[in-house]
Amino acid sequence: MRFSRFPRHTVRENTPRRVAAAKRAVQTERDKFSLFPELCTHKNAEERLIAIEVNGAQWWQEFRDLRAKNWHSARANLRAIRPSLAEGIKRYWQTCRWPGDPTYLLGLIHDCTIKRKCPWRMLRLLRMFRCYGPRIATDEKVRAIVHSLRP
Repeated sequence: MRFSRFPRHTVRENTPRRVAAAKRAVQTERDKFSLFPELCTHKNAEERLIAIEVNGAQWWQEFRDLRAKNWHSARANLRAIRPSLAEGIKRYWQTCRWPGDPTYLLGLIHDCTIKRKCPWRMLRLLRMFRCYGPRIATDEKVRAIVHSLRP
């Protein structure tokens, strides 16, 4: 099954520019809550940079987990539909120009199961368009169908 890998979280180094921005943010927060210093979330710039890095890593991992969950859902949906339709969807998915993203695959599965699109017909049109190129796109109906196959 075609898919694109999602990148891992990378730790950013603390450059002088980043440290200066963190110092300014901490100072702005101190000025904002000068009467109530206990409301300040960070005491110094280093603490703020560490908190930003921890929150970024947590967010990134949650997003990766959501994407993995979507892939599992897409594969489960493919197993749940009838084999001939699943085979057509898999073949179209391997040859289409859509990004290898679970959201696109879930959308394709949905469109095919509610009979909005037929994967075998889309494959036939895709092959015809690749073989004959723009010459086949003279008919307005064919041009509209080919245009709908693109993401």
